Amino acid sequence: MTKERVRLDAETIIEAGLRIASQPGAGAVTVRELGAELGASPTSIYRHFRSKDGLNQALVDRLLVMCMAQVTAPREDWRARLIQLSAATLDTFVAYPAIGVESIVLSTEGPAELDVIEMMLDAIAQTGLEGEELVRHYATLSTYILSYSAGIAREHSLSGGMDPQESLPWLGRTLPVTAASH
Repeated sequence: MTKERVRLDAETIIEAGLRIASQPGAGAVTVRELGAELGASPTSIYRHFRSKDGLNQALVDRLLVMCMAQVTAPREDWRARLIQLSAATLDTFVAYPAIGVESIVLSTEGPAELDVIEMMLDAIAQTGLEGEELVRHYATLSTYILSYSAGIAREHSLSGGMDPQESLPWLGRTLPVTAASH
């Protein structure tokens, strides 16, 4: 009996990576796990992605597509757009923690990453900032969103899928800061 050959393409590999990354306790998406998930030789993954980093870039870029899809506020409502993007990033990275943790250590150089950058720059520009100040505020906000979301995703991954509110007591507590006092 001969084993049926699996026909792979980048999209099939990315979808398998998403399935692996969403499993409780998944620490990383490995080429070996992808091969097992797809019923293919792990080395066949490298026909579609030059390296493990290339695979991770494609996976993170897919998460960014998912994040952008959740930004529905009109362009003029810059605050709502940034809030929606922030919430979507956290939710998406927690849903796929084995991929979300990679976001802070690599640039995807993909179309979704560029869309996120453009959307954030446009939203921040609507506050009246321009030039170096615009770029500085973008860098601060984007780094914060990515690092916070990747950190929570990492904790979610390490906790085996436990609610981050339960595994990180500081996350659920209210800080003594109010709009009136600050």
